[in-house]
Parts: sequence; structure tokens; C-alpha cells
Amino acid sequence: MKVLFVLKSLRADGGVETSVATVARELKNLGHDVYFAAFCNEDGCRLRYKDEFQKESFIYLGPIRHSFAALRAVPRLHRLIREHKIDIVHSHLFHPGLAGRLAAQFTPAKTVATEDSFRFHWWSRFHFFVDRLLAQRTDALTAVSASTSHTLSTRTRSAVESIVVIPNAVDTAEFTPKTKEREEVLQILVAGRFEYPKNHDYALSICQELKARGLAFRMTFYGEGSLRQQVMDKIKALDLGGYIDVRPPTNKFASALQASDVLLVPSRWEGLPMVILEAFATKTLVVATNVPGNRDLIDDEKNGILIDLGQPIAAADKMDKVFARDPSYYEMSDVAYANLDSYTPKAVAEMYVSLYDTIMSK
Repeated sequence: MKVLFVLKSLRADGGVETSVATVARELKNLGHDVYFAAFCNEDGCRLRYKDEFQKESFIYLGPIRHSFAALRAVPRLHRLIREHKIDIVHSHLFHPGLAGRLAAQFTPAKTVATEDSFRFHWWSRFHFFVDRLLAQRTDALTAVSASTSHTLSTRTRSAVESIVVIPNAVDTAEFTPKTKEREEVLQILVAGRFEYPKNHDYALSICQELKARGLAFRMTFYGEGSLRQQVMDKIKALDLGGYIDVRPPTNKFASALQASDVLLVPSRWEGLPMVILEAFATKTLVVATNVPGNRDLIDDEKNGILIDLGQPIAAADKMDKVFARDPSYYEMSDVAYANLDSYTPKAVAEMYVSLYDTIMSK
């Protein structure tokens, strides 16, 4: 089987890109041919496991800023689908979904579109109209969580029962349980692009409250993005420089998690956060906002801790027990780790192969 993934970028720190790379590598190991087409240049390719794929597996469509630019990629993708005799065109997010699904028209290839997020705050009426129209011409709609499947159903007017929920995959061979002893100073990790949905301001509010309580901690932000400088300016203005480090994305994120006691996820919304799955795999305790995507993975105080948005005092109250090293709180990490079977690369890849086989047989 030949599968073409159409993506917005090939970043190393993107949740969508990381999950796709993890699944694609497993598909390759199962004997399938995998290709990637992305709206970036070759120098923007930082995809995880990139070196395990042949150079010819990557098609660079160049960066885009609007939907009409995405349309320019359609003829090239159409030729690629025909020349390589692609069986499945699998797209993620709006612009890749637009170009990939249009390019597959009038070819034997089947189309799959995956919903990766609960909300797109920047969409216009045009985006919603085109998305609904394309859904009618897609062979299979999938979503990474129950929350995103309901979003996709409402947005496209598709029956929720027709949407196949297939989660993101975490590489449990790379992300392994930590072995280090916990230190006196609690190490808190915050990972994600500095963009509005990731809500770094809330992490700063929680940091302020923990500081006011005289607790010993260090918070490390990993990421890039348009709001990075704004966040750094706020750290300085709030006099939190002694408590927070800001670092670029790292290709050794497993080691960063293993060196941390807590992963803090302050997002306004999510799809199915890769970073939480990776924390589960390293037995790092997760503290996350009680929003769609996060709560698809976390059962409060059973395998992680959920905190309400905009409530830094209440969030700090819950984290007080973590600072006290309450054994029952760290047992939650063991519960999370023990329930990762359905998120392994093999399990997720097999779900997709089953779906691909089903739509190809029609």
C-alpha cells in the first residue's frame, strides 16, 4: 500500500507532525510505502525520524499564507498521486486537506482526513463552507479523540458515528520511564509553541502563585512561536526570571521529560496532546487544564491532575500536594503508564491499516 501524508509543516515540535511521523515509521516497518507532502521548504524539514525515510519520500510544496496559495499545489500533488500510484491520500489540518483532497479527485486514490484539534479560532465562514463541502467528498473522516470527533461532526454535518476515532501514537521505545531520584526543587516542564491556544499566560499566573507560597520549584518552557518574546517580557515584568527558563524546542525531549517531576499543560483547548502521552510514557506526572483534548486523556486524580482555566489559586492548591511529595499523587503516573497499550505505534498503525483496507475495498 502507498500512503501520502499531506501536512502543513514538518516541524520537530509539532504534535500533529510527531504523531504522523511515528505512525508513518510503523507503516514503513509493516512494509508499506510512505510519502510526505508539506507546505514548507526543504530547510524547514525537522521531522522526527526523518533520517529513517528516503529523501525521495519528501515533497516540499513551499510555505503558504492563505487558501488560494494552497490551491497552487493541487496540480503538482495530482501528478504525484498518479505517477507514484498512491493508494491513500491522508491529510491533516485545513490547507493540507484542501490541497490533498482536491488533488486526489479523478484518480484511483482514496482520501482520509484527520481532525487534530478541538477548535480553530482563526477560521472564517469560507473555511467552514469549504470544509463541509470537502467532507462530502472524503472517503473516511477520522479524529484523534472523542472531543474532536464531535467538533468535526458538528462542523461538517457528518454523523458522529461515521467518524472513526484513532488516537495519536507515542513511541514507547523512545519515551521510557524515568530512573532519577526526585530532587528537593520540583522541576516543572511546559512544552508547546508560544501561540494563543497554548496559554502560556496561565502558566505564568500559576508560577506567580507558587512563588508567593514560597515553594521550591523551577519551571522550564520549551518552544518557539509568535508570542515568545511577549512571554519573555512578561516573565521579566513579573520578576519570575529566577523561577523560569525559556528554551528552544529540543530533539531530546524524552530526556527533558525524564528530568522533570511535573508536566504542566495550560492550554485553552487541545485535540489529543502528544506531550501528555509522552509524559505518561516517562511516568511524569501531568497537571493539565480541564479542557477538551486534555480530559480525553486524564481522569482527574486517577492518572493525572485536571485544573480549571483561569484559577491559579485553585491550581496551586492542587499542586501543593505534589510539592508535599504525596505518594498517592505519584502513583497516578504508574496508572497512566499502565494504560498506554492503545497508543503504541503498532496499535495505532494497525487501526489505520484496517481503515485503509476498508475504504480501498469499496
